[in-house]
Amino acid sequence: MLGQFRLGSYTRSVEFEQSLNGETSNDEKVFSAQLKMEIYDFSSSEDTIVMDLRDKVDNYGKLETSNLTLDTYNRMQIRELAYKRPFETNKLYFSLGRFSLPEANVIDNDGAEFGYHFSKSLRFSVFGGIAPKDVVTPYYVDPDATSDVNNAQGGVYLSYEKKNGLERSLYTNNAIAMGPTYNITDKKSHSYFYHMALWNLNPSNRISSFVQQDFVPTSSLRRASLSHSYFDPKFRTNLSLSQTNTEDYLIQQDILDPLPPSAEQSLRFDLRHRMLNWISMDYSGGYSKREVDGKSQSEIAIGFVLPKLLLPTGSFRAQYGVRDNYFSKDRFIRGGYDYWNQSFSLSLIHTSSAEEFDDKTKNNRQTTNIDGGFFLSDRLRGSLGYQIEQDDKVSASALFVMIGYRFGSSSVPPIRNKPALFEEI
Repeated sequence: MLGQFRLGSYTRSVEFEQSLNGETSNDEKVFSAQLKMEIYDFSSSEDTIVMDLRDKVDNYGKLETSNLTLDTYNRMQIRELAYKRPFETNKLYFSLGRFSLPEANVIDNDGAEFGYHFSKSLRFSVFGGIAPKDVVTPYYVDPDATSDVNNAQGGVYLSYEKKNGLERSLYTNNAIAMGPTYNITDKKSHSYFYHMALWNLNPSNRISSFVQQDFVPTSSLRRASLSHSYFDPKFRTNLSLSQTNTEDYLIQQDILDPLPPSAEQSLRFDLRHRMLNWISMDYSGGYSKREVDGKSQSEIAIGFVLPKLLLPTGSFRAQYGVRDNYFSKDRFIRGGYDYWNQSFSLSLIHTSSAEEFDDKTKNNRQTTNIDGGFFLSDRLRGSLGYQIEQDDKVSASALFVMIGYRFGSSSVPPIRNKPALFEEI
């Protein structure tokens, strides 16, 4: 048996300079826990039983409409509970129970999957079941209060992985499927085409792509991205093109953003030039356009990195940029220091920005971020983050802490064909 237990806490305190709707604060307190286990080595086919339990408690996450107060909101989830015959070691493989299917962009499925390896590189799978409402519904939306949606889901996918030595490889998944979404702005059942690919052309060039195209209820491109990365001792570049939807904008929208959520198209380019052993230059630029009203934003920035400054495993970085935002014109400058060793890492970044809005009002914002991680042993590690933000209207601070413990052991050290437990996304 092998598993891990994670415990996390997120707290955020917000104070308004002037009362907003009679309130002068907007605090958050969220606690989360995860227990993940895998039982194996009980059959000749290397079958496994997997379990993933999660719990999240928000002290101010539930609105009591009768007295207009925010009470504690708690949602316990069974994210995975399944019997699996793994594809890594079997020509015919399957999953039964509740499980995710990243190959088809399925968050969770209560049902079955059956697949077949045509070759060492190519496999095909068919799946079906229902989407568990308590998992696919966004956390702050009450699953019992959502409108009725056909939660049947199913489809097929084709997965291909080919490695040509250590320098060239191609990994891609392509699926045709149907399934529901209980998103805040979109509660419908969709039929869609899904594609993702990661292509290492050679040690210097990598291409990645992602597409989710709907056929039903309407023909539309929900999300897509295409990027190219280049690496060599002197230059590192990344060029990316992406399409997002209204839901993505809503999730990331700043509290001061007055615009209605909208799909966006974005283009971005980043370049790092290693001029000398002790200095590298950073250049970046981006352009985005909103679909609902045609508004656009652009950004350019220049910076530098001083590796091994003060300490052999430390580096200093700074950047200055200007942004013609959707509703303001901004200037920003940021600087920070990064340090790491075998036991822990620490990053400190401060950003100062000046914003001038379309109505000629101005706002000055200061933000400090501290991020760290510690590694006490192969079984115990964790991370933390702290942020302080202040501008002319509001001040806020946030703290995140997570600690993870790995337990159990495997009889034979396996070849790494899956992400390590703590590195898994």
